[in-house]
Amino acid sequence: VAVEARVFKQVFSKAASIIVTITIEKAETIITGESASGVYNGKPYYINASMNHSETELIIEGNGKINAGIYEVEIVAEESTNYLPSKAKVNLIINKAETIITGEDLTVDYDGETHSIFARINHNESVIEYSGNGFVNANTYEIVASVEESENYNAAEMTYILVINRIDPIIKVGNTHFVYNKEYQTVYAELNHEECELEIINNVHKNAGKYEVVITAKETTNYNELVVKAEMTIDKASSSIDVIRKDYVYDGTAHSVIASLSHDETTIIHSNFDIINAGSYEVVLEAEETENYYGVKETCTLYIERAISSITGEDVYAV
Repeated sequence: VAVEARVFKQVFSKAASIIVTITIEKAETIITGESASGVYNGKPYYINASMNHSETELIIEGNGKINAGIYEVEIVAEESTNYLPSKAKVNLIINKAETIITGEDLTVDYDGETHSIFARINHNESVIEYSGNGFVNANTYEIVASVEESENYNAAEMTYILVINRIDPIIKVGNTHFVYNKEYQTVYAELNHEECELEIINNVHKNAGKYEVVITAKETTNYNELVVKAEMTIDKASSSIDVIRKDYVYDGTAHSVIASLSHDETTIIHSNFDIINAGSYEVVLEAEETENYYGVKETCTLYIERAISSITGEDVYAV
């Protein structure tokens, strides 16, 4: 700004004038602003800046960013009446947020189905990748859930434990009660899976009695060991006496009831045997209990009929 001033002075009785120019220069614009940083949260971040006068407005270019990154923001103050123009550059830094993986260890019992760990993350910019997920057989598995770095989130990794427990098998035991029939008897057993064969000890018997049969299913990949004890019972069979002959005609010889026994483990004991004279006689037939047969007793009547008398003679002649 130039200002003209007139100065009057009496010099030797004459008037004189001097012109003086005054210059006021524009002041410097001072911009105050700093780099700023934050963590991505889905909302915009701004650089705040100010200057040392109010004759104009600050122009901030590249402000209000949302996604993670490093941004150069230019702050401009245009020239005004009393202030010079000015520029400043600062950085706006938005750091990537942490990826949070949320999940739980899993423990289940074996059921023949596939079991997996399922986790969640706090954003939708990535998907979870699993290493070694999805198992059927009983065991303990370490499963790693990982998420790759994305535009606004850091990578993350979590380890979970999947436990599939063995279960108890089921042994179904069939008939354990038999009656002696001269054949060998066995207890039938069935296992509810095919991972092993049943081991059956002391399972083949013929004679009457009680026997402890031990049935074992060994531990396998998915099943625990199981031992079942069953009592095999072979009952004694019934004995029977069949009377073959009990009727005779007196002939002067001894007679007895003729009978047969249904087995050969013992013999029939008679009462009133070897009878000679005609008559009716009560006879008790008895077979004692044996290893495989119950005893039996039968009563019958021995009948010896009188014989028919015959007279033998010859004619006699007198002379």
